[in-house]
Amino acid sequence: LIIAGDRHQLPPTNFFEVQSQDDDFDSDEIDTSAGNSILDEAIFLPNRELLWHYRSRHENLIAFSNSNIYKNNLVTFPAPLGKIENWGVEYIYVENGFYNGKNTPKGNPIEAEKIAEMVFTHIKDFPNRSLGVITFGVVQEEAIESAINKKRKENPEYESFFAEDKQDAFFVKSLENVQGDERDTIIFGIGYGKDLNGKMSMRFGPLSMVGGERRLNVAITRAKYNVKLVGSILPTDIDTSRISQDGPKLLKKYIEFAMNGWENVSENTETDDYFELSSPFIDAVYDFLLENGYKVEKNVGFSDCKIDLAVKHPDLEDVYVLGIQCDGESYCSNRTSRDRDRLKTDILKLMGWKLHKIWSPSWSKDCVFEKQKLIKAIENGIINYKEGENDEKIEDSQSSKNIEISKNRREELENLEKEKILFHFQNEEKEDKSFISEEDKSKEEIAEFTFEEYKTYKTKALISETAIFDLIPQFEKIVETEKPSFLIVLDSLASSSLDNVNKTIQITDSGIAPGSGIGN
Repeated sequence: LIIAGDRHQLPPTNFFEVQSQDDDFDSDEIDTSAGNSILDEAIFLPNRELLWHYRSRHENLIAFSNSNIYKNNLVTFPAPLGKIENWGVEYIYVENGFYNGKNTPKGNPIEAEKIAEMVFTHIKDFPNRSLGVITFGVVQEEAIESAINKKRKENPEYESFFAEDKQDAFFVKSLENVQGDERDTIIFGIGYGKDLNGKMSMRFGPLSMVGGERRLNVAITRAKYNVKLVGSILPTDIDTSRISQDGPKLLKKYIEFAMNGWENVSENTETDDYFELSSPFIDAVYDFLLENGYKVEKNVGFSDCKIDLAVKHPDLEDVYVLGIQCDGESYCSNRTSRDRDRLKTDILKLMGWKLHKIWSPSWSKDCVFEKQKLIKAIENGIINYKEGENDEKIEDSQSSKNIEISKNRREELENLEKEKILFHFQNEEKEDKSFISEEDKSKEEIAEFTFEEYKTYKTKALISETAIFDLIPQFEKIVETEKPSFLIVLDSLASSSLDNVNKTIQITDSGIAPGSGIGN
C-alpha cells in the first residue's frame, strides 16, 4: 500500500455542498471533516518526506507556509528579486469594501469589481502568464464571475484569454475546489470585511472551521510567480482574542506578511546558527566587494539553501545581478556532490540567478586573478541585466533607465580595458591569505589534505599539487559517501591502488566500466 499526499492540505469535505443550499457561507456551523485525513490515520506507517520545493519562482510564495505550516523543513530556493511589484506576495487593500452576509447583494461587491479590474490589467500586462482567482466561498465566487463577465462584454478583444480549452485556462474557484491547480499568478480575494455599519464580524466561513489553516495553505501555495491578496480589511481588524480556530489567526499573519515581507512571517521562524556563521573566506570576499563600492548581502534566502553573497544592481532596488557561491559551511554541509554541484545550481539558474563560483584554494593561490574574474562577472551582470527576462516585465518606467545605465557602464568598462587597467588592487603581487589564521600560516608549506581541514580552510595544498597516492584516503572517504557505480581513474597505478576501496565498485582507467552501462 502506497499513500501519497500532503496532510497539511485538504482532505475531501462537504462544506461548500452544504453551504450552496442556502447561499450562506458565513455560517456558525462547525464542520469537523477537514480535520480528518487518511494521511493522519496512516501516520504509523513508514514514511518519506519530499522536502525540496522548486515550483515557486519567488521564495516568498512558499516562505510563509514553510515557516508556519511545515516548520521550516522544506528546502526552498531564493529568487534574484526582492519585494517587487508583480512578483512574490502582494496585498491590495480595497479601502471602501464592505461585506454583506445576509443582505443583497451578498458578498463584497466592491472587492469583486476591483478583482475584475485586476484580471484585465493582468491580461494587458502579462498575456503569457496564466491566471486564476480564488475565493473563500461560493457567494464571492459568483460575485467576481458576474463582474468579470460584465467586463468581458465591454472588452471582447480579450476573449481569447478566457478560452476554456487552453492548458492552464483561466478560472474563478472557491478554495474547496482549487486544490491541485496551479497558475503563474493567483488573485486571492478574502471577501470578508466590515458591514455597512462598520462592524467587523470574526466569522470567516470555511477558514473558521476545524482545519481552516489547511484551507489557507491550499490557497496561498497555488502560484508560480505572484500572489495578489485582495482584501477590505487590515490585520488590526482581526481580533484574535475573539477567535478560537487557527485559520483566521493565520490569515492575519499572512496579511501582515503580504504587506511587510519576511520580518513578519512568524514567531516560529528559526534560523540554524550553522548557516548564519560566515566563514573567514566569505568575509574576505564580502569585504573586498564593499571596498570596491558594490552593494552586497550575505546568506540570501529563507531556508537552508542560501546564496552566500548576492550583489545588488547599483540603481534598481531589490534586484540581484549576481549570486556568488563559495565553498563555505553551507557548501560543505550538503551530503552529496550531486546536491552541491549540480541540482542546487540547476534550480537556482531556473530561478533566474546568474552565478559565479569561487573556490577558497584558488582565491588563496591567485587572488588577483580571482578578483579580476569576480569584478568582471559583476560588471557583465549589471550590463546584461534585462528587466522582464522570460517575457516578463517589472516596470516600464525603470526599463529605459536601465538601458541608459548599462550603456554608461559598458563604456566605462571598455575604457578601462583599452587602458589595460581593468581593475586596481592593492599589493597585487601578494596572495590574499587574510582568511587563514596565524596558527595555520605557521604550518609547513604543504599541509596534509584531509576533508575536515578542507572544510575549515586549514590547507595550503591544492589537489593538483598533491601526489595521487597521498589522496587515496580521501578517495576512499568520497567513495564511501557518494557510493558511485564505478570510478574513472586516468592513472593506472592509482587504479590498482583503489581496487581495495570497495569490492562492489568497478575501477577502470579506460573511462567505462565493463558491463556497467552509464554510471555516476
